[in-house]
Amino acid sequence: MFLTTKKLRILCCYIRYKFSKNQGVDKLIKNIRIERLDGKINQLQTRKKKLEGKRISQLTKVLNRCGANTMPDEILAGAVLEAVKAYNQNDARVSTWKSEGLKILKPGRGKKKFV
Repeated sequence: MFLTTKKLRILCCYIRYKFSKNQGVDKLIKNIRIERLDGKINQLQTRKKKLEGKRISQLTKVLNRCGANTMPDEILAGAVLEAVKAYNQNDARVSTWKSEGLKILKPGRGKKKFV
């Protein structure tokens, strides 16, 4: 059962009002909150895994379009490390790489289409 914040507050007030003499009420309320937070955590973890899978798929497409899937892993890893280092140091090569990357990822971008 999914409870919204408003419903949870109403439920907590009702439980406190009805069973105010019972000390187990606070435990019950805490358990409801914990279950709700656990549900949100599970939802976020599932979303994170889905986004990570999507990112891996995108990177695979980029490597295939560039023809880098035929390169040895050691060379590819070294090139990626060099690119990361250049990016972090705001190297001038990054802007060139970006424009070249756009040509591969979005071919025909900026060109007029003839009808």
